[in-house]
Amino acid sequence: MKAQEYLKTNDLFNALNELKKVIPDDKNYTKAKETIAKYEKQYKEELLKHVEYSINNKDYEKAVELLKEAIVIMQDDNDINVKLSICEKKLQQQKQEEKKKKIEELRSKQIVVVESAKIIEQDPRYKALYPDMLQAIIKNNSGKTIKKMEVGFLGYDENGYPMKIKGKYDFWGGDYEFIGLAEDVNIVAGDIFGYDAGWELSDPHGLSKIIACVKSTTFYDGTTWHNQFYDLWLEEYKEKPYK
Repeated sequence: MKAQEYLKTNDLFNALNELKKVIPDDKNYTKAKETIAKYEKQYKEELLKHVEYSINNKDYEKAVELLKEAIVIMQDDNDINVKLSICEKKLQQQKQEEKKKKIEELRSKQIVVVESAKIIEQDPRYKALYPDMLQAIIKNNSGKTIKKMEVGFLGYDENGYPMKIKGKYDFWGGDYEFIGLAEDVNIVAGDIFGYDAGWELSDPHGLSKIIACVKSTTFYDGTTWHNQFYDLWLEEYKEKPYK
């Protein structure tokens, strides 16, 4: 039997996996059941030791991997199923904490920062001529002068649900992520941009709230800064209710 070869190398998982494939009509069925009874407890004890070692080292990913492997041959074992459920929850919490830490780390490393964002009403009556605008107040902490930049916007309705943003000259229905390009802005180091500028919206637009983040900037020295926080920001907020 193939299982015997695995047992010679103490590969209990593959040995048990082979033994459990033996059907009742097989002449080796009784022997297979006896061998399973002999080695299954040993396999489980060794497995749980490895799982506990991983848990103690907060390696929940490895613990889940080991337990999922065990489920293949011991799917009805209550101890393993309970342990797997606990470790999966721990792993999810760990990943959420790591993501949160990474978000805060990259947020703090931004050299050009959106301080606030809102919708500006230019004129309550003549919106065809003076449409509402997306406004972002941006601080340049780079130590350089910004020549141009891209700013991403996300919009929400009055209930905080995501909406597509449609610019004044957007004839395609808009998108959930609006990229505003600002050229020749000449923002010197330490200066703030945005109080007298904005991106015009279609009318009506239906937006009640917006948030924004700088995607990239090009400086007068020819270098470009790509905001590493931007993609995480999108992942966190795009097409999701406002938090």
